[in-house]
Amino acid sequence: MNTQFEQTARQSGQQGQPSGTEPQRFAPRMGKTLVDTHFTNLYISATSVISPPEGWFKGFDTNPKLMVRVPPEFTEEIRQLHGLLMSIDCDHDFAARFQETSFRVHPVKASNDLKWFVLRRVPSEIPRLTDPAWRFPPILVEKIMEVTRSPGLILFTGPPDAGKTVSAVATYVTALEKFGGSGFAVEDPVEFDLNGAFGDYGHSIQIDVSGVEGGYSEALKGGFRMSSQRAHVSEIRSADVASEVMKFACGAMLVDSTMHGSSGIGCVQRIISMLSSRDGEITARQLTADAISAVIYQEMHPIGNGLSAPQFKPFFIRACSDLITKDEELTIRNLIRNGNLSSLENNLRAQEAKLQNLRASRSKPTQIAQR
Repeated sequence: MNTQFEQTARQSGQQGQPSGTEPQRFAPRMGKTLVDTHFTNLYISATSVISPPEGWFKGFDTNPKLMVRVPPEFTEEIRQLHGLLMSIDCDHDFAARFQETSFRVHPVKASNDLKWFVLRRVPSEIPRLTDPAWRFPPILVEKIMEVTRSPGLILFTGPPDAGKTVSAVATYVTALEKFGGSGFAVEDPVEFDLNGAFGDYGHSIQIDVSGVEGGYSEALKGGFRMSSQRAHVSEIRSADVASEVMKFACGAMLVDSTMHGSSGIGCVQRIISMLSSRDGEITARQLTADAISAVIYQEMHPIGNGLSAPQFKPFFIRACSDLITKDEELTIRNLIRNGNLSSLENNLRAQEAKLQNLRASRSKPTQIAQR
């Protein structure tokens, strides 16, 4: 179902193929160089240096799901990139830079003992919620900024390659620039340079988890000792990290983070399940109910010319003007606390209707009174 935040630019470009149908043939549009070519992911096999490594594009051009073999004209660039990746001795996600372009790299060892590198391009500039290229609806920006003024967790969820990290970083940076204060960012791997000043009164310190003994949990504890007001955690991957994040968000800190999920409410359920394995279900529901301020589901859709843009389906828990009253916030939190997550669908639909009306009212031209 389309929401009020889904972009209307779908009219151009191929929309991808339904599952189980034969893909249509198309004429690939290559860039002048490897990095000039539009793709979501680049797969490179870690083969012997004697034979050229194998390369595949995913999310190529206007086909978001198809895999396309890298053409022969990019063989030398693939070889150079392959050499760079092989020189980095790392068995977990890491960052790499090639031809002035940054990539997040995920190494994979297949069952046939062949190793692959899966690369995802990282935007060259630090994003902001107000960046036109990222297409955040203004009303969504307004409500996100409103809830960032209070402690809590803003969680971006969606499928892989949906731009969740970009949205979370944009929230963190925009809030620092708008409201000031101190912040710390915990990432593994580091994708954006989040050290230094943001705006006139905001400052951030970034922690590379790969260099911290004890991983995310210890990095988060160290960040909390800084007495920061804001935190960016690149991804909630385990019960230990989820527990630390929830405790910070229940205290005096605004935290933004990401998690894979198929829906906003489904993400709430996943957090509870993750925490239950560590703290028990009652405590898990209590922590989640007290901590979460908003869950924003997003996914990428093609908009033509080989480009994609995110579409958003937000679910706010914390009270904010013209959207959720304090009584409604208490109702939602009690539903989470009592495990009645199926009842949240009614609240989600009510929010969608209110946001639709708000967006429509903001788009109406101002009426000038006649004498």
